[in-house]
This record gives sequence, C-alpha cells and structure tokens, in this order.
Amino acid sequence: MNTPSALAITLLVLGACSPNASPLSTADSGSDVKPDAPARACSADAVRGIEVAQARAENPLDPIGYLPYAIRNCTLVYVAKSPSELRIRDLSLGQESVLASADLTPRRPTIGEGFVAWEGNLNGKSVIQLSINGQTTTLSGPWDHAGEPRASGDAVVFTAWSDVDTNSDTDVYLWARSTNAITAIATGPGQQRFADVSATHVAVTDFSEDPSGTYDPNIAKLADVVVYERSSLSKTARTLSGKQAFPRLADNGLVVYLDWGLIHPEPKMNAYGLRIGSITQDTSFDRNVKDDAIHNYNPHDLPSVANGRVQWVDSTADGISMFERVLDLSAPATSVLAGNLIGPAGGETMTLVGSITTSGTVELVAIAH
Repeated sequence: MNTPSALAITLLVLGACSPNASPLSTADSGSDVKPDAPARACSADAVRGIEVAQARAENPLDPIGYLPYAIRNCTLVYVAKSPSELRIRDLSLGQESVLASADLTPRRPTIGEGFVAWEGNLNGKSVIQLSINGQTTTLSGPWDHAGEPRASGDAVVFTAWSDVDTNSDTDVYLWARSTNAITAIATGPGQQRFADVSATHVAVTDFSEDPSGTYDPNIAKLADVVVYERSSLSKTARTLSGKQAFPRLADNGLVVYLDWGLIHPEPKMNAYGLRIGSITQDTSFDRNVKDDAIHNYNPHDLPSVANGRVQWVDSTADGISMFERVLDLSAPATSVLAGNLIGPAGGETMTLVGSITTSGTVELVAIAH
C-alpha cells in the first residue's frame, strides 16, 4: 500500500466492554483489572484449570499459531472456552473481568505496557482493538482490514490488508502508546506479515521475493525476515535461501526465527529449524537453537521468546515436551514440562502453555520462572 510513514491515529471509542465479570471476579468492569497494575507476587497455580477457546484447522488454537492467551507480569488475558469472550485476570488478586464479548469474536490477545490489544470483528471486518484505561478503541487507517497483533513495551504491530482479498497487498504498521500515533513500518510490494516488536526494532516476514508475493499455508513460498529500526525506519534484510518466517525479537538485540531453507513441509508446518542471530550481524553468524528439526504434533505451534530464553514444544521419541534454552546458547536445551502441549507464551513471571485434555479441551498450565 502507498502510505505515509506516520499517520494521525483514528480511534473509535466503544467504551468499557461488558460489565458482566466472571464468577471469580470482584471487579465489575474491564477498567478494574489493568495490565499496568503494580507488580505483585503471583503463583503459577493461579491459572490451573482455565479453559481457553479453540479455533479451526489442524492446530486447535489458531490456524497460524497465534495464541488465545498472553501474560505480562501477573496479568493474564485469554479467550474463554464458553462463552468465547476476551477476559483479563489479575493473578495476584483473583479479579477477572471481560474486555470483549463473544459476539465481537475477540482473538489473538497480546499485552503491552498499560494496554491490551487483540484482533476482533467490527462491521464485518477484522480489526485491531485496544483496551486502555478501561475503554476499548479500534485502530483505523488506509486499509480494508487488519489482524495479527503483537505487543511489547509501549507498542503493538499488526498486519493491514489493502483489500478484502486475503491475497491482497499487506503492510505492517505500529501503534505506540507514547505518541498515540500509527506508523507505517513495512510497506514494500507484496505481503509483509507476522511482525514482532521490541523497544527499538520491528521484525517482519517479507514475501516479496516469492513470485506471487503472498503467503499461502498450502503452497511452498519464499520469504525473508526483515528487521526495521523503529526510530529511523532503516531496514536490514536477513537474506537466506528458501523460507524464514515468524520472527521473535529479544531485548538484547537478538532475533529468533523459523527456518525451512529450501524444504517446505506446509501445509503441515510441523517440522522446521529454529535459529537465532544478532540483528546487527549477517545471517552467516546465525546459529541453530536446536541442531535438528523441531517436530510439532500440532502444526503451526510457534516458539516464545521471553525472560532471556527461547521456549518451544517438540515431539521427540520420548513424547511431547516443552523445551527451553537460554538465548546465548551457553547451555543445552532442557525439557521443562511433558504432556500433550501447545503454544508457549512467555512472560516475566511465568510461561503459559495449553494442555490438551483427554476430552479435547485446552487448559492453561503455567511454569514459574
């Protein structure tokens, strides 16, 4: 899309969402449980038994691996199993309230400093919505619809489609709470998607090198990870053969990404390399987080980077486990939890995973750091 580098933000104020809090809550609106509440102690046991919503395709949570839950310090946001509303819970106090009702189809929540962002439906379009100080707002701009949010610090990045067609041109935008403005980050030809953000950089998956210029989970595609500096919008293309996608930025200038090389196991997407490198160095310096391929029982199960480590779910000869490894790779990977697991989401105090029960529901399990 042909867009200016910075846009004045347009916010549609919907007001605080449903006043119907969960039975656990002593709060009566989304404004009572805040993502920037003072830091308090909370236990990993506080999430035990919480059931989350399921989606479609082969991954029970999301067709491309975005999770229905996120955590920051002691604040949990998740899409409940029934009704499929977006809830926020203070794990230290046990308070819970509703951010978005099920009729708005909230999904893919993510938490920044003082706000929660998610993808939802409004007037028949997919949109990015924010909850700030108890009010829900909708981001709007020169696009048809938007999705795929990822937040960190004061910002959230997201994908915007130029047309209703899923194969239309897409760009990556950033909204910052500090400026209350939207900035166009990646606006090249073809599709730029699956972005992540840190305090200083944005990393995107760029499909412009593919002949079609688009992402398709059912067809082999070519893509590179491109890193943009937030302040200058200068970019560094991390060029490699084949397909690299779904970057995850760490605060110490590292980027973790999925690598298929010239092998594309899609649509399964259940075998890939996991690599790490410095955003200031050439890809020739990148290293394998794991020497052989990661195999996922549930396709589109993405890794998490938080609290100085990378975490992922892997299917080995010993079964399914969540593994983790420190980002400097100074120690080998270790298994931290076994079971029918999916979707690590790391935070400052704990990491969440979904545990698939024998009845097929997905319950949250937390591992304290």
